[in-house]
Amino acid sequence: MKRLALILLLSLCLSPLHAAPAPADSTSPLTAFQALEIAKKQVGPDSKGRVIQIVGKKSAISVMPVEWAVLFFDPNAKQSGILVTVAGNVVIKVQDGFTQMDKFRLAAYKLEEVIDPKTLKVDSKKAVESIERSSVMGGIKLSSASLFLHKEAKDAMAPGIWEILLYALPKMTPGKTQVTEVKIGEARVSAETGQVLDLKIDLKKVQ
Repeated sequence: MKRLALILLLSLCLSPLHAAPAPADSTSPLTAFQALEIAKKQVGPDSKGRVIQIVGKKSAISVMPVEWAVLFFDPNAKQSGILVTVAGNVVIKVQDGFTQMDKFRLAAYKLEEVIDPKTLKVDSKKAVESIERSSVMGGIKLSSASLFLHKEAKDAMAPGIWEILLYALPKMTPGKTQVTEVKIGEARVSAETGQVLDLKIDLKKVQ
């Protein structure tokens, strides 16, 4: 009996106090923040916490993006920007210089564009799920989404904002063998709280 008690005591002492986090599901696309952790390995220590924006373009094979482009502020890079593209747990491209992903740009990147890392609490998947739960969606299931995380205000403490374009498949009609997804709306979601700040949906496009 004493021997059994001793074995139990030793096993408790050797067990970790906290369970290790579950690994990401290899069958699911990377989330933006999972891609961010991979991208951080490609930049210097001064840039790891200086994210300017994260972009995930719509995928043809899943609702969530399968490729993420993370733009870091790096004062030692050309034009102070380093862009790291991640797909399938692998870094596929690293660029510096003028790497703006959404529009033409002439000016170098500035520190004031960096998102306060403390506000990066709501990942891409959670942001989209908060939209899908909205009554405005009328139960429509998304076929894909593109996401753009950035800071709207110049305030150093301003939170990150998700801008999301939403796509869905229209109903099948007699005589049609194939349908093409259509953009049904757009949304803005706080990356700090998950609050849906703005949601515009046109359900007529899929009804």
